[in-house]
Amino acid sequence: MVKKAPLFLLLVIFLSACVKDILDTVDKASKIDGVKWNPTLAVPLVYADLGMDDVVKKTGDLKFVKKEDDRSITLVYSSSLFSLRATDVFQLPDQVYSNSFNLNASDLLALNNTDSVRVKFIREFDFGFSNNELDSIRYRSGQLQFIVTNGVPQKITADFKILGSNKGGNPIRDRISLNYTDPNQPPPSDNTIIGLNNASVDFTLGPQNHSEFTIEFDILIEMTNANPVSSTDQIQLDLEFRNQQYKVVHGYLESQNISNGTDTLKVAVFNQTQDGSFTLADPRAKLKFTNSFGIPIEASILQADGRHVDGTTVSLNGYPDPLPIPILSQNEVGQEKSDSLMLNRNNSNLADYINNEPYTNIFEYDIATNPAGPAQRNWITDSSVVECTVELEIPLYGTASNYALETDAPFELSLTNIEQIDTLMMRIYTENGYPIEVGVQVYFEDSVSGIIYDSLLVNNDVIFPAANVDAAGKVSEIYPQTLDVPFDWPRIQNISEANRVRLKATFNSLKQGGNMPDVKIYEFYNLLFQLGLQAEIEIDE
Repeated sequence: MVKKAPLFLLLVIFLSACVKDILDTVDKASKIDGVKWNPTLAVPLVYADLGMDDVVKKTGDLKFVKKEDDRSITLVYSSSLFSLRATDVFQLPDQVYSNSFNLNASDLLALNNTDSVRVKFIREFDFGFSNNELDSIRYRSGQLQFIVTNGVPQKITADFKILGSNKGGNPIRDRISLNYTDPNQPPPSDNTIIGLNNASVDFTLGPQNHSEFTIEFDILIEMTNANPVSSTDQIQLDLEFRNQQYKVVHGYLESQNISNGTDTLKVAVFNQTQDGSFTLADPRAKLKFTNSFGIPIEASILQADGRHVDGTTVSLNGYPDPLPIPILSQNEVGQEKSDSLMLNRNNSNLADYINNEPYTNIFEYDIATNPAGPAQRNWITDSSVVECTVELEIPLYGTASNYALETDAPFELSLTNIEQIDTLMMRIYTENGYPIEVGVQVYFEDSVSGIIYDSLLVNNDVIFPAANVDAAGKVSEIYPQTLDVPFDWPRIQNISEANRVRLKATFNSLKQGGNMPDVKIYEFYNLLFQLGLQAEIEIDE
């Protein structure tokens, strides 16, 4: 549901920047050239005062940061669990209709006596749309093609009109005229295409009161030559609906499973976890549901498993089944409704789920329409959507115990005249305003064999000692730390062999009386980091 784990891990962002400054310093110092005498140079290189706002801005994928009434920090991440549009589920299929007409005896008699005859008749056509029942369609676009083939060797004029239709205030209608003069030639054919943009059709006028449309045909036959006309002569009247896109559909849309999917989400930072553990005291997950389908929809989460990199799996529970998808009535066409629910430590195992550090998160869901059957008529629009989004609220409130993270990056140190460098010493000064101690080690190694050539520190030194807190749990005292890191030229030569640098950071929240109480992170906490270089080199006159 989230892309990053935020508690305490925000400090890794800052530490990574510090390591880069250290490496840049070593690289610059290694390029000093010249020989003569041995002065001592002391140069301030880095000064950083990092507040909580600065740290949070570097996380990148937050939806927003909430500052609670007590000024503690809550990070809010957002992700879509599912989102389904009506146009992805319900598409209007093309319709092709073939209809023929022959003159009967009385029509032939009238034609021979008066040289013309007009025949009107009505036909109903089924609109095939799976098991859905159509009441009406208002079109966004599409084409209706009317095709006439004249098998009567005289002139005909064929009119058609769709009853119960509307386009610009008038019924959908058109006319085709064809003159057939040579019976030895194939019957002539012609067609007309009508755009369905903003047109509407009523499908309730037929005998079954749904899914049928009615066409009135009006055919005029005129004797324009001496060719005889018989009852076997046929007029072909074909209709085709193509490329139909709806604005609104009314009717009963069948009970069906419209989505059964599995979404696997990776939380990359949990893949970097090396050791230890952290706990979140009060994570919260808000599931937000939005529906603009005029169809009862039932959605269920079939599986919600979080898997640690070691295979340990915790299944999330506490969410209702089915999920509370809002329902809209026939009178709410085009509207949207929302609902939500909150999972927390009191109604679910969300804390256990997150504290398992789930690198792989598997969510399987099922969505169905009209689960109770045809209890009511429905509607959809081309903008109807049903979706569930998850907002994961992470109050920066919890503990860390030997929680270790690693990250690595390519590294190259180009050295010239290494024998001219006597010693380098980097002085690191820190003031940690967080109740979390951080131990850091930087390894210089070979990316293929994993051989470690050297490390930045002799031990995994705590370069950020935890600040003390008062009875209210807020920082009351900060412990400055000064750390000197010497580099002689053999060590610099070792580092030059490496092509990868690996940072390992270990976090421990403040211990009090042998216990490790939950601590909060407040917006006014900050980190101070200073880096200076002292070098003894030989410089040529």
